[in-house]
Amino acid sequence: MMQLNRQQIDRTRDSLKPFAAPPEEAISLSFRVLDNEFALLESNLKVAAETITYTVARAIAYCAVDLLAKAQPRVPLDPGKDGGRLRKSGAASFIFGWGGASGYAVDIAEGNIDGSIEVNMNKITGRLAGGKQVKRLDAIIHYFRENEQGEDIALWTHESLMPYEARSAKKPNDDLYYARTAGTGPKYLEIPWLQNVDDYTMILRDAVYKKSIQNISKISSTIKAKQGKYGVNLVKLHRNRISTLGYFR
Repeated sequence: MMQLNRQQIDRTRDSLKPFAAPPEEAISLSFRVLDNEFALLESNLKVAAETITYTVARAIAYCAVDLLAKAQPRVPLDPGKDGGRLRKSGAASFIFGWGGASGYAVDIAEGNIDGSIEVNMNKITGRLAGGKQVKRLDAIIHYFRENEQGEDIALWTHESLMPYEARSAKKPNDDLYYARTAGTGPKYLEIPWLQNVDDYTMILRDAVYKKSIQNISKISSTIKAKQGKYGVNLVKLHRNRISTLGYFR
């Protein structure tokens, strides 16, 4: 709280000799934080930090899910009856890092054979890190597929497979491999990333500098209190409202 006092100021002290004058009454302003106000301030700071973490986490998760959704239809289908193994391996994972190699990982999206994805963003909650201080937020989009010889088919397909559209220019006796389905081919993850990286950058910047502040405002309320003869308004941030905040876009 702030308190306005009337008190006598001795202006004849050595440090004030240039302004030497008889003692006179003056106005001074003092600042003081009471115990209950300090406890509320400490609580609000912790909840604000959790809200910022949650907001940025959801923004990162959104970008990861969106990238997987855009990559999935481009992923080539394998030959044979089980032709969707590479597509089915597609997944987006989110990691709350606690420092070093420790952290907590959850899968937030998985790929389907038909090129669609299934999403579960509810795993990104305000206190998912179990009360530990979050030092790193990561999202990973990954594909995994090995053949019988242990060769990395996911990587080979991404880097070396020819696109389906190039089949029309295929020369007799060439030893290249081509995607079997229209719209599929190499760089299935890299191409959508390059096409959308500017949008993702804007989303993350907005989450840090704008959306976090908006969300802190949304979980706040005003508490009317009395300090001496004055009425004051205190602001309280509610931790249980963090999980009710909306999604991006």
